[in-house]
Order: sequence, then C-alpha cells, then structure tokens
Amino acid sequence: MLENIEATETPPYDYDEGTTLSLTDEAMEYDCEKRRETSALSFKTDNHGFTARVTRDKANLVFFSVPYDEGWSAYVNGEPAEIEKVNAGFMAVKVDKGTSEIRFEYKTPGLVNGLMITGGACVLLLLYILIFTLYSKKHPSDTCYPEGDMLIAKWRLEDREDARRLLAERFEDGAKESILSDDAEIEIPHMENGFSGGFKIDSELFDDKEDEE
Repeated sequence: MLENIEATETPPYDYDEGTTLSLTDEAMEYDCEKRRETSALSFKTDNHGFTARVTRDKANLVFFSVPYDEGWSAYVNGEPAEIEKVNAGFMAVKVDKGTSEIRFEYKTPGLVNGLMITGGACVLLLLYILIFTLYSKKHPSDTCYPEGDMLIAKWRLEDREDARRLLAERFEDGAKESILSDDAEIEIPHMENGFSGGFKIDSELFDDKEDEE
C-alpha cells in the first residue's frame, strides 16, 4: 500500500550485457525486505477515508497506491498536509523523522454546495406555493382559467354520451330510444378537480320495472 519513495541503497540486480535487467532470488529477497522496512506499522480504513502509522529515519515522502483526486485531504499528526501527485496519478505526503500518523479523508467535490443549492430551491418552492395560495384566495378571478373550464365541460359531455350508449346496450329497443333521447337526465358525478367517475340515470324506466316485479 505504501513505501518510502527514496532509494537508500543500490539493489543487487544483475545486468545481461549491460542492457537487460534480470531479477535474481537475491534481488527479490532484497526488494521484499526493503518494502517491509518502509511499510506502515498499521493501516485502517473507514467510511470517510483511512489512517496509517509509519516510522521514518528521516524526513521523506510516504507513497499510497490510491488514485489522486481533488476530494482527498491529508493530515499528518493532526496537521493539514499537502498531497503530492506522484507516479502518474497516485498520492504521497511528506512526513518528518520518527513515527507519524497519516490521515486521509475524502469528501465528494461540490457535495456541500449542491446540498445548499437544493435546500435553497426547496425553500423558494415552498414560498412560491404559499404566496400563490394566499393570492388565489384574495384574487380568485386572477387564477381562473376559462380554457380549462371549457375543456372539462367538454369531457363531461363526452362522458354523458358514453354513459347513455352503455346504458342503452343493456335494455330493449323501446328503452334504448328513451335513454338515448335528450329528455333522459343523466348525471355524471365529478370531483372539484374536474375528473368524473361513474354515472346515474334519472328515468321512469326503473320505476316501471320495479312496479312490474
């Protein structure tokens, strides 16, 4: 996860003809040992970032194989520290000699500003609804839309015609003519918002039928 960036010794690598680097068992053991020496004493993660404790024999950079991002902030022994962008996109921080505690925390860039804008927009929306409601009560004529009333009336008329047609299909021919005539009063119950549902018919046909039974 992390290592001392600065090399302190020349590793025992072998070169073939001065150009090709070959990794021997001795060189691999050397690399593992050097990384063990510079690894963190402890490393813990949480929902906000991670914390590491390292020990260095002199001031140096500590490398973390975590992608660099503007949302990261670093603290060394509780003090803000500058994050270095190294190895083409990873992070490192400078520590002093001795044992240091390094804390990285991540906050989504723009999150706070976005929440503030969203909260402000909600407040403005509530104010608009409140003002519009109060204004509508004091000036009802200014909030009346004749075009909407005409459209609702058209829908109710179409509903009434559909009701007559559906009722006529359930009766004999003589009753159909009475129901389909303009004299038959059909009421379409409706709500204040203009939507209608169901219907009832005011006709003597039902009274006559009950008398026959």
